[in-house]
Amino acid sequence: MERTDLKTSGKPLHTIISMQGGNVAQYYRVACNGYFVGVGLFHNHNATCTFALVRNEAGDRQMLGKISEEYPLEVSELHQLEAYFYAMFPAVT
Repeated sequence: MERTDLKTSGKPLHTIISMQGGNVAQYYRVACNGYFVGVGLFHNHNATCTFALVRNEAGDRQMLGKISEEYPLEVSELHQLEAYFYAMFPAVT
C-alpha cells in the first residue's frame, strides 16, 4: 500500500483553515482498493494524501507520508491524525 493509493471515504472528519487563510488541512477516513484502512490528512483539497496512519495487511499501524515545504506538517496535525486513528482502531498498536 502506498500513500498515493489512498482515497477519501465520505465527508471530512475535520477541516482546519490556517490563520493566514492560505492552507486548508482536512482529515478523512481513507480506503485502499475499496477497503477502509485508516485516516489521512489532505492539504488544500488535493486528491493525494499528504500523510496517513493506516492498518496494513498484517493489522499493524503504518505511517505513510510525504513531507514538503509546500505542505508542512504541524505536530498538532499528527496528534489529531493519531487520535482519529485510535478512535477507529483501538486495538491496533
